[in-house]
Amino acid sequence: MVGIILTILLVFTGDIMTPLGYAEVILYLVPLLLSSFLYEPQLPIRIAGAATVLVAAGFFLSPPGAPTAYAILNRVMATIVLWTVAFGLRQLIRDRQTHLHEEQRWQLLAQQTNDILWDWDLRTNAHWWSNNAITTFGYDPMQEPSIMAWHSRLHPEDHTSIQESLQSAIDSGQSGWSGKYRFRIHDHSYRTFLDRGTVLHNESGTAVRMIGAMIDITEPKQAEAALRLSESRFTNLVNHLDSVVWEAAAGSLQFMYVSPHAEALLGYPMRQWLEDPQFWPQHIHPDDRDATVQACLAATADGRSHTAEYRMIAADGHIVWVHDAVTVTYEDSAPHTVRGVMVDVTDRKQAEQALMDTQQRLKQSLEASNTGIWEWNTVTSSVHFSTEWKRQL
Repeated sequence: MVGIILTILLVFTGDIMTPLGYAEVILYLVPLLLSSFLYEPQLPIRIAGAATVLVAAGFFLSPPGAPTAYAILNRVMATIVLWTVAFGLRQLIRDRQTHLHEEQRWQLLAQQTNDILWDWDLRTNAHWWSNNAITTFGYDPMQEPSIMAWHSRLHPEDHTSIQESLQSAIDSGQSGWSGKYRFRIHDHSYRTFLDRGTVLHNESGTAVRMIGAMIDITEPKQAEAALRLSESRFTNLVNHLDSVVWEAAAGSLQFMYVSPHAEALLGYPMRQWLEDPQFWPQHIHPDDRDATVQACLAATADGRSHTAEYRMIAADGHIVWVHDAVTVTYEDSAPHTVRGVMVDVTDRKQAEQALMDTQQRLKQSLEASNTGIWEWNTVTSSVHFSTEWKRQL
């Protein structure tokens, strides 16, 4: 923190020693970027506020230089950039804190169960196991933290079918997967495991991560109890997700199951989600309702997995943007149920709108100032000139 304060003072000193018109004030980005390492979401906003005051003070204290109008525009543009970056950094820090809290809950859950919990990053193929995998497998699987190590230990007779079912669940947009297979342990013998996982998608609907649990069902006498225990563990795992896992009837779209996070998402009790046949469509924003419901019904009738982003109205009246990834399941060759994962993307939507508003205000300011602007990308060596710049030529 001391380093950030000193950096701000150093930039301010350089600003008031530099003639007006130079882009010295843009150096306030340096302490702003340094704030991202301190995990304090409001710090970038406070730094941007302080920098705005110092930018204004520097206008009066700096030696004469460029024309007054140009100097004012220069500092207004720098201030817009500083606040845009500050809001972006605040969201970045919040995302980091959320990830850290999820990791802590995940580790705590791993300590409370005998199941082998796992986390697979679909983008990098990195694979994490809970510590009790060492006891069950007889070796430390984290010495080979890749999904390929898991693949290599599948029984040859199970290898192809398990890989195909797993890849199918990922490619088709399903929210869950389960499989039973034999797995080689330290003494080269095989034990049978029941494995269940949940597929997590990003805002664009792309599968980016899987989390799940393995339970040893090798002993026949333990198989039935292990299955019941696995159901309990899996439910516990779902209940710890900051998303709503749900299941509904294919025809009516009435919820048959929602995970506990549903209450936190909208503020309505789970009983209301389940008992009201029209809960879902009635709580979609009126401007989004018809298109969202009709698209879901059409995709369900065709048996297609699909995603949607729409607004819902919470119990206190505020708007919640959600990203919904939906999978259709069949019974007797007909759509029977739909299952999905509903994720709150309100912060992202608000950030996108704020960025659009800032860009529009910047565009209007530049057009009103009759100032030509150019930008040089030092990486690609490309140069962009604004319309006003071209007109003045």
